[in-house]
Amino acid sequence: AGHIENLNVNVDGTNTSLQTLLLTLQQSGLFSLPVPAPANDPVEIGRLRRDYYNLFVIEDETYQDGSFSISRSDALTRYTHDAEHFRPMTADIISEIGSMPCLFTIRNDNFSRCSDNWVCVAGKLSKITVHGSVIKFKFGYYAPAIPQNLLNQNAELFGLATSSLRNELDDEHWAIKKIDLLTRLKD
Repeated sequence: AGHIENLNVNVDGTNTSLQTLLLTLQQSGLFSLPVPAPANDPVEIGRLRRDYYNLFVIEDETYQDGSFSISRSDALTRYTHDAEHFRPMTADIISEIGSMPCLFTIRNDNFSRCSDNWVCVAGKLSKITVHGSVIKFKFGYYAPAIPQNLLNQNAELFGLATSSLRNELDDEHWAIKKIDLLTRLKD
């Protein structure tokens, strides 16, 4: 696996760095952060795993109050690296999953695309609770919001499954990716 030193994005014919684009969008007020207060303790962020990340794609629910749930039938069943290892949801595995950074997204509304004002955020899980056929999560974010279409346009960079017409963000689910999310976001 290679390392990407810089990621430039072509926006309206202008080549710009991802970091510059995110800073500009955040400062312009073009979107609001759809999640609870930040979990931005640098020590806590530094303890997050660098080899995997959690990807959450939800539908018919929001991340507004710092919690959400997902059906077990949509949890770690597709698009997941090492699914057999993570699926049992024992206390040790829940702890392991909680040590991974997360990307919180909303299901695309149009094959590999979403509304231009949709954003996703990176964050950390603070609690995972299994209730029968539902898994409940509590979380906080630690990075500026990212336009979700930026993920759609760079799906392979974030380890998202793609086909000619669709990508993984078109499907509600929870997956674990074997990618260093923190480095990808920083670059």
